[in-house]
Amino acid sequence: MMVLPNTFEAWAMQSSTAETIDKAAVISWSDLPCQGDFLIDFDQLHFSPIDQTTASMDQKHGSPPPSPRSLSEELLCHCTLPSHAPHLKKKTVRFAEIAQIRTYDVILGDHPSCHGGMALQLDWTHQGTEFVHLDVYDTASRHRNMAQLHLTFFQRRERLRQLTGMSGCELLRAEFDLLSHQEMSPAILRRTASFL
Repeated sequence: MMVLPNTFEAWAMQSSTAETIDKAAVISWSDLPCQGDFLIDFDQLHFSPIDQTTASMDQKHGSPPPSPRSLSEELLCHCTLPSHAPHLKKKTVRFAEIAQIRTYDVILGDHPSCHGGMALQLDWTHQGTEFVHLDVYDTASRHRNMAQLHLTFFQRRERLRQLTGMSGCELLRAEFDLLSHQEMSPAILRRTASFL
């Protein structure tokens, strides 16, 4: 077994520098190592010869002879491992057939980018876990687009009242306290304070 290096520098360090300085060296693509770490047992590799009919047909039609790069690529393409060699498995992604659905509480949030009222956010703790088959969930759930998920100012204000039990005035005061902790212009703070 032989471990091929994964960088050109590792290959260059292994080659003798005195030999390349004394003689003009020609490096082709086939001289460079493969990318990555590969374990190859060269005794088990079988190379099929290059098809000579395709090379002679290309020369008949006036195309230039194949370059060393294309020859080395063609040799690499014809390289096969024996049938008893282990095959690499394809990587696949599968999902469980049972979905685990957790229900989280919605609480008063403090997100600095929320404009037009206090933010709503999910709490860290969840109430319970429900296990549902994916096919049942897909048929029973209603799929909503982003416009349907958007809350207006009044819908958010009503949810805040329901969640916190605060009145409209108390919500405005809490919003003012939040805004005063954020970096806001004095004009915005004065405008919010005028509602209180």
